[in-house]
Amino acid sequence: MQKVNQNEKEVAGMKIQKFNVVLDGDCKNILTEEFSEDYAGVQNLDRPGEIVKVMNGVFHLSDKAEEYMYLICMTSGRSPIAFFEVAHGTHNAALVGVREIFIRALLCGAAGIVLVHNHTGGCLNPSEEDLCVADKVRAASEFLGIQLYDHIIVGQGSWFSFAKEGKLAFVLQNIEGKENPKWMLKEGRDFGCKDVENGYDEKEWDFRRFPLLVSENGDIIKKRK
Repeated sequence: MQKVNQNEKEVAGMKIQKFNVVLDGDCKNILTEEFSEDYAGVQNLDRPGEIVKVMNGVFHLSDKAEEYMYLICMTSGRSPIAFFEVAHGTHNAALVGVREIFIRALLCGAAGIVLVHNHTGGCLNPSEEDLCVADKVRAASEFLGIQLYDHIIVGQGSWFSFAKEGKLAFVLQNIEGKENPKWMLKEGRDFGCKDVENGYDEKEWDFRRFPLLVSENGDIIKKRK
């Protein structure tokens, strides 16, 4: 958990553009701009703290009474292309669709994305639903070639970054000395595998639910057929 620095000096900023997705006359998805403004608080969005400054300074995310999920579509250089509100829920939950996230990312030609949502109760620890969303988006991003840069939870005066805390992806390492390939969970979560202490047999990986098996250095070991 990181504290927000309220005393940072303003610097030359960037254009913040919020879009929505609507249907045109042929029932195809198209982007429409909701608003655009110049924000002088940050120069780039390559760090979670800078993203939080934009989300609070422009969208007032930490002050909202219900949970909101925003999508930031970015270039490969971490410059923002578009901001989207992708979910608005209750005081402790917001339903998010992976399909809707990547429709928006593809429409604006994003190289990468960041998910940002707020927790209204003060606790910034990721919920099971938060972890599930990150898991699904990470898996989909591998197939589409659109990198999930981060998933950030924002509270009043503080924030939590999945990327910074090493919880963005399931990462496994090979257990040496095994005759057959087995994999031990190094970071992240248990993804449908069995026998945590003795390692994960590749045959036990549930590719129907979790389509990627990823090595310690991030290489894809095996995909769902």
